[in-house]
Amino acid sequence: MGQDQRRHPRVPLEVMVELYRTGASPRRVPVLDLSGGGALLLIPKGDLPNPGEQVKMRLCDALGDGELPPMVSARVVRCLPHGVAVEFLVSKDEGCRPGGQQNDDSSRHIARDRAGSGFPRPD
Repeated sequence: MGQDQRRHPRVPLEVMVELYRTGASPRRVPVLDLSGGGALLLIPKGDLPNPGEQVKMRLCDALGDGELPPMVSARVVRCLPHGVAVEFLVSKDEGCRPGGQQNDDSSRHIARDRAGSGFPRPD
């Protein structure tokens, strides 16, 4: 098997997000892992977004201060038997540190706070 080409480390994470697709009703789906560049979403067979499709998503739970989480734009980069991999679409000003380095700290903190929630893992 080839060497992993990922730019950002993945963090196992089990939270629910609302997934928004053009022409479809929003639905709640679990996130299985997260990185500074994308996420793996668990979606049952039969209703997978297509590779290249743009979607929007946001955490289902309110943030610590009760504020509604921000909506994040993403693009489907891979369809898998148990779901899809999405790449976050961020502007130059969103989610980056000075110098263009991606900010991965938030995914590490969320993973630490949410670990062990009991979502089913893919086979």
